[in-house]
Amino acid sequence: MPLFVSISALGGLNGQIFSIVRMFSVAGRDGLLPTISAYI
Repeated sequence: MPLFVSISALGGLNGQIFSIVRMFSVAGRDGLLPTISAYI
């Protein structure tokens, strides 16, 4: 059971990382952040 919990937690963390990087990229592209963040 602890194995499934850890796999689920890692999957959730993976999704958060992708969404945070996407938010920085879009904010940089739209001019809300410095344009260098669009290249992350």
